[in-house]
Amino acid sequence: MYSSIRIRGYRCLDDFRMDGLGQVNLLVGANNSGKTSALECVQLLATPNPSVLPAIAVRRGEWQASTDGEHRPEYAVGISHLFTGRDMAGQVVVAGERAVQPSGNSASEEVRLGVDECGSKDPSRAVQPPLFPDNNSHESAEGLLLRVRWTASEAVFDIPLGADGMLPVRSIQVRRFGDVNGGAQFIRSSGMTAHGVAQLLDDVVLTEYEALVTHALNILEPRVERVAATVHERHYLLAEGPGGIFVKLRGVQERVPIGSTGDGMWRMLGLALMLAKAKGGVLLVDEIDAGLHYSVMESMWRMVCEQATTLSVQVFATTHSRDCYESLASFVEADDTQADTITIQRIEPRQNEAVRIGGRAIVLAAERGLEVR
Repeated sequence: MYSSIRIRGYRCLDDFRMDGLGQVNLLVGANNSGKTSALECVQLLATPNPSVLPAIAVRRGEWQASTDGEHRPEYAVGISHLFTGRDMAGQVVVAGERAVQPSGNSASEEVRLGVDECGSKDPSRAVQPPLFPDNNSHESAEGLLLRVRWTASEAVFDIPLGADGMLPVRSIQVRRFGDVNGGAQFIRSSGMTAHGVAQLLDDVVLTEYEALVTHALNILEPRVERVAATVHERHYLLAEGPGGIFVKLRGVQERVPIGSTGDGMWRMLGLALMLAKAKGGVLLVDEIDAGLHYSVMESMWRMVCEQATTLSVQVFATTHSRDCYESLASFVEADDTQADTITIQRIEPRQNEAVRIGGRAIVLAAERGLEVR
């Protein structure tokens, strides 16, 4: 579990850190203060796989397509957007400290991104093949390499970039990117795709995690007995939305499309499934309260905090909602044993350090009506 994160040169976070992190961390702050960027940096640090780069870019819409009219479109993502000021002469560095059990000592890990000319390559290191080798036209007129190194796994990648510093990717990957296997799991503010939910439901069916998922849905609808994706309809799953996913309600004979039960059910299903997938790792949730009424948020936090502890998952989430953090305070007040495992990290534009608010301080702020966002 990370106890601190240091970020340099990433988007608007030129030099920034979060300290005193807990099991569950809620990031608050104004628009464009860097909350989502901080989530992306944790994903980048915890996922030693170059596929995380286009995953991040595609979520942001930082991609473009080109075609000559005779062949299928080719896609590329804009790597420059990852760098502060979009200056690829800079370097992105994300470093984290982890507490090592049972000694209590800390261990450091780091990821570095930079762009260099091919001619400056260290001859002792082999150039990695293109990220997606079925594209064979990656050679850049400028001869640029994207260099990525994760110290924890000693993974090093030199990836040829296309023209204008663009990173070519397969068209199918552009449509399906969003989650990367291993490392940190990411839930977008718009929620999960039906395709992703169907895959995760396959992983949890008839396992101990199936009860976790049902319990999460029962927070909103106590009659839910089971949830499933129908096999014969998976070919028609939409890129967005809950099509093809059904729930069994007690007392209702026919299966019920989960979309007809409201957006909150879809959000809660995604949270429960991704907590199970992130076991032993990190879960990142952009706008965790999206689609949820304030009256169920305390129960949502209880589910997230309890399962994060059970599954050894460290959670980072963002919100703009006062109801969201006040509900977190209500949960901490009702269960004081969780106070030391929860933090709010307030991110302010152009400030180098997040303001940490611990669990008990969250309760006091809520009781006194203080604004912490």
